[in-house]
Amino acid sequence: MVSLILNKDYKQLLTQLKERIKSAQLNAALAVNHELVNLYWSLGKTIIEKQAQTKWGSKFLDSLSHDLQTAFPNTQGFSKRNLERMRQFAELYPQFPIATQAVSQLPWGHICLLFQRIKDQEARDWYTKQAIVNGWSRLTLEDGIKQKLYQRQGLSANKASNYLERLSSPQSALAHDLLKNPYNFDFLTINTDAHEK
Repeated sequence: MVSLILNKDYKQLLTQLKERIKSAQLNAALAVNHELVNLYWSLGKTIIEKQAQTKWGSKFLDSLSHDLQTAFPNTQGFSKRNLERMRQFAELYPQFPIATQAVSQLPWGHICLLFQRIKDQEARDWYTKQAIVNGWSRLTLEDGIKQKLYQRQGLSANKASNYLERLSSPQSALAHDLLKNPYNFDFLTINTDAHEK
């Protein structure tokens, strides 16, 4: 009897099934993230509305945080600080559930980083798109913000470059591309398959 481990058809089947499982896990994670971000926006909007309608003082968020953490002891995310972030999120994206917002595709940590560090909406939208398209981790996104990638790449369409005219053909295109895309984030990816057996 031929060992299944060495059988080519079995290896192909196993590879296909592993990819299907990984795809289903990713789809489930994306769906959960979508619901979580919508919930946080909704809570933030409700907090804004209630604070505007009532005379509840500064202890409102402290009480709300305590009561939500008591009601949901196994759920994280209801600290006073996070409730403040939810409110800020709803303020920055008042039409969030109506319009399809790219930011809803990001994890909550990415979203908080964006609205805490980037005040300009256009820049925030650019970083959001880049994070989604390139699959940036929060660390990579933070590094891109620190390195001012928006100013270097996002605004580059408005900047004139004379490299294409001044340098010979192969070097001019390379210089232009290097300055347009000065950072390569591929080296930051971590291979999680290396630990599988």
